[in-house]
Amino acid sequence: MAGGRRRLRLLPDIHDDVAAEETFRVLVEDLGLREVWVSYTLPFLLFISLGFLCSLLLGDLALWILETIF
Repeated sequence: MAGGRRRLRLLPDIHDDVAAEETFRVLVEDLGLREVWVSYTLPFLLFISLGFLCSLLLGDLALWILETIF
């Protein structure tokens, strides 16, 4: 708890499920939360890199698609 606000930053480590289970246990049992929301995360750099490679190999893909349609 920092400054009166609860803050949790959980970055999942696929090799350490025990630590994730312990974190969820603390959230549910010790803090009294009824639900814990977990979402998958992918680094934004992955999507930037894929877009960059696509633009290098294919050029402007959106313009190419529009030119073939019209």
